[in-house]
Amino acid sequence: VAIVAVSSLVIAVEDGDFALAGDCARQAYQAALASEDMPLAASIAGALALFARSRGEPERAAQMLGACTPVRGAEDATDLMQSRLGGELRALLGAERYDRAYARGKAMDRAEALKFLDPAALAGTPDQARRL
Repeated sequence: VAIVAVSSLVIAVEDGDFALAGDCARQAYQAALASEDMPLAASIAGALALFARSRGEPERAAQMLGACTPVRGAEDATDLMQSRLGGELRALLGAERYDRAYARGKAMDRAEALKFLDPAALAGTPDQARRL
């Protein structure tokens, strides 16, 4: 369920359907938590960060990317969403601001990181500019 929902989330963001993206983000997040599979939860976190970025919260998105590390238990240099979205966020925020936000997420413990990834906490508004 989490994998299908997160795939649908990315497609909805790309299509600019932010209402559907929100539904998919909540479903992916809840399914990942229910699974208690931390690599799965970390793998959907990148798409949740994409959703945060689409909601006009690029700094929170960078922090969410950093939060993937404590959720997973280690860095994953092979995560494509990390590299694609991370590069976009670094360009958007500037290297120093991006690095600070990413480091804040990375410094969280697992429980704190999982809570931070909750898409219900997003406060921004949809911003279609600079979609991936």
